[in-house]
Amino acid sequence: MCVQSQLMDHRLWSLADMIEFLAPFVCQIYSGLANTSASMRCGDWATAEIHPTMKGSYASLACLIGIQQHADVLNDTDLQFRVLTLQNRLRNQESFTGEILARELEGLLGQVMVCVSKHKFARIPSPNDKYFEQEQLFGGLVFALFPNSQQDIRDAGNCIAAQLYTAAVFHLMRVCEDGLRALARRLKVKLTDRGKPQPIDTATWEKVITQVRNKLNNAHTLAKGNPKRTEDIMRYADLLDRCQSLKDLFRNPTMHSRSTFDYHQALSVFERAKGFMGALSGL
Repeated sequence: MCVQSQLMDHRLWSLADMIEFLAPFVCQIYSGLANTSASMRCGDWATAEIHPTMKGSYASLACLIGIQQHADVLNDTDLQFRVLTLQNRLRNQESFTGEILARELEGLLGQVMVCVSKHKFARIPSPNDKYFEQEQLFGGLVFALFPNSQQDIRDAGNCIAAQLYTAAVFHLMRVCEDGLRALARRLKVKLTDRGKPQPIDTATWEKVITQVRNKLNNAHTLAKGNPKRTEDIMRYADLLDRCQSLKDLFRNPTMHSRSTFDYHQALSVFERAKGFMGALSGL
């Protein structure tokens, strides 16, 4: 297999994986390259030809595999080419003394450090770290029933982790908007604009809330004498009241740049949004 084809075969991790795991793996790569190269210079290793069976083992060093796994973050095709070339030379039983292998590994180490120096690293302290890159912050049921909200829920958590609290509220309001429109669809609300049918997804919060409330008021009148029906309507009305509060307290101030939010406020909005979506999922 040619070197270019081998480069294409290596698994590329997601950017989020890199943010979370790059630092410890870089330490492992560094120590692996440094320790192996140092051992190659000890005693007779430096001048002796490396045994054929050992060459295959050195070609599969964890530090070399680590460089390949982090190809997207290290972002240096020459580095990847050098690693693959070294691996092929070892596997093809080319002549290698300990000194030659040590020099190759030290060259890779220097190039890795140059790549790492091009990045800035951020620390996510506890307790914010528990929100980082979590897919199911609102629970498995919400995750399954609201696929359109999955990314916004994750992004809201990442914003809390990164201390971008107003941005977190923005994403949480997008999640709640998805819930509001789902509520309207469940109640089979019909909207119009200038006398023509209007999709629920294109209407404003206020318009959807108003039409849902009208629908519930009419249904409540018709449900008199039917306790079960009345109970269901009250549950829908409670969800609608939550939407109204979310809109007035958080959605409007966020979208119209009237407010910014701190850590405790963002967590309060997070819990409100989570409770709303959880209750909606349980209908």
